Amino acid sequence: MRRLRHLFPDAAFVRGASELLAGTTISQAVLVLASPFLSRLYSPEQFGSVALFVAFAGILGIASTGRFELAIALPASDDDAFNLLAVAICSTLVVAGACALCVLAWREPLPAVPGTAMLTRSLHLLPPMVLLNGVYESLNYWFNRHKQYRRLAFNRVLRATAITGATLTLAVTPSRHEGMVIGLLIGQGLATLELALACYLQQRRLHCPATAVGMRQMAGRYKQFGFYSLPGSLLNLVSSQTPVFLLGMLFGPAVVGYYNLTTRVCAAPSSIIAVAVGDVFRQHAMDEVRSDGNCRHTWQTTFTLLSVIAVPTFTILFFTAPHLFPFVFGDQWRTSGVYARSMAPLFMLAFTASALSRTLHVRQKLKQDLIWQVGLAVTTAGALLLGALTGNSTKAITCYAVAYGGMYVVYLGMSFTYACSSDAPVRVATSGFFVTKTSS
Repeated sequence: MRRLRHLFPDAAFVRGASELLAGTTISQAVLVLASPFLSRLYSPEQFGSVALFVAFAGILGIASTGRFELAIALPASDDDAFNLLAVAICSTLVVAGACALCVLAWREPLPAVPGTAMLTRSLHLLPPMVLLNGVYESLNYWFNRHKQYRRLAFNRVLRATAITGATLTLAVTPSRHEGMVIGLLIGQGLATLELALACYLQQRRLHCPATAVGMRQMAGRYKQFGFYSLPGSLLNLVSSQTPVFLLGMLFGPAVVGYYNLTTRVCAAPSSIIAVAVGDVFRQHAMDEVRSDGNCRHTWQTTFTLLSVIAVPTFTILFFTAPHLFPFVFGDQWRTSGVYARSMAPLFMLAFTASALSRTLHVRQKLKQDLIWQVGLAVTTAGALLLGALTGNSTKAITCYAVAYGGMYVVYLGMSFTYACSSDAPVRVATSGFFVTKTSS
């Protein structure tokens, strides 16, 4: 017990992370436990269709907020932070409206794109999903600013339960062909509504109304998030969704479905848990920067916590996945288990690096983040195409995983460097992997 306290001495950090982790773990357990039923109710092609829908909605959802939600934690004043929230939501409304016009104009030509025929059935649901994604993310950052981790944990359980219940119910209705997409929309809608109502009640207590003048001022002050973080975030999401688009065009929707189940069971739960830790990390790192000039201690605590979880979990996955997937999900999903083994090292690195990526936002190293994102997009797309030349989808995914994992190693080094850099002159002494301050 003393050793654990030594590793994680920040009680407030651990408490906040534990609350979010508990809610996130429960929510992901609901989704994962439902997967054996969904894999028998929906075909690989339908899993591939929902993967394409999520990819498009995710990219547009990131763009919709202008990434102003990332800055909500930065202002000292709640008035300024609420104006930033209003900027992000207004931006989302505009982009969702534009998306609706584009869907009306482009819906018919879309089936000409290889691997997107099944997506056309659900295309009319894309604008509302973009709207819900943008508003949900913005509200999530608002409550994270106020360290209301218990509320966020409850909300994630609500979202997962609603998605699972709706998706299972729709599997036996005439809307089965798009049941997974509609279920996703219902769950996201309920979760967003719950946060919106809570935000409204909190805003009335805080007396911090948004004004046109305040919104213009905040948009101008934090415009660098749109210039640097938005392109970087888009490139990151495109890089992570590259297999969905390219595998669909090169190998067909069934391969996308196999890949989707792999990420649904392995990557999505771990990444969302990492995001929960990252939400806590961001706020505590910001507090440490204000007090000490750097966030080295919070970075080390987070890195240790994530490593303790990631290393044994994904080691077990590597050795068991090819046998576990057909047993749990049905023999038709054996290919997903093969994909999971190839991607296990990537999942481990992503679990650790994604939470610590907030370091570059906290230290406002947005230009450096953008440069890395450009390198990631080029490297992963090139690796996947190179592997696809073999005509084997497993080799293509393995090449993609190796390239992505290597870039994550680089990113961990970058985040650690910026976490240790100080706004004030500080002499440092290196000892192993970590850096410690020394007196002048």
